[in-house]
Amino acid sequence: MSSFLLVGLLVSSCQWLSSSEKDRTIVAKVGNYYLYQEDIQKLLPKDYTLEDSVQIVTPYVNNWALKKLLFLKAEENINKEKQEEFEHLVNQYRTDLYTQFYLDLLSQQIDTTISRKEREDFYEANKEVFRLSEDLVQL
Repeated sequence: MSSFLLVGLLVSSCQWLSSSEKDRTIVAKVGNYYLYQEDIQKLLPKDYTLEDSVQIVTPYVNNWALKKLLFLKAEENINKEKQEEFEHLVNQYRTDLYTQFYLDLLSQQIDTTISRKEREDFYEANKEVFRLSEDLVQL
C-alpha cells in the first residue's frame, strides 16, 4: 500500500517533459526542480546501447525524483526554527569545506625542504632562542 502511494506521489509530482528551456531539454520535473538531458548524458559511457542507457538512466531519474519529492515534503513539514538550524549547519559546512580545500592547495605549493645551510644559518642567527634558561640534569 505504501509503495503504491509513493509511486502515485512520484507520478503526480514528476512530469516527464520533452520541451526545451533555453536549449536545454528537460527530462523530469519535481516542483521547481528540473533534471536536464545534459545531466543524464554525463552518466552514460561513451559507447552505450539503448539497453545500457535505460538501465542507467531509469534508476537515476527515479532516485532523483524521489529525493526531490522527499526534500520538498520535508521543507513543508519541518518547522522554521529547525530549517534555520539546518541552514546554519549547511553554511558552516560549506565554509569548512572551502577553507580546508584552500589550505590543502596552499600546503601543496609550499616548499618544505630546508637545506642544511638554511638550518645552520637560522641557528647562527637565533642562538639565543636555543639557550636553556636552566641546567639539565641526567639521572
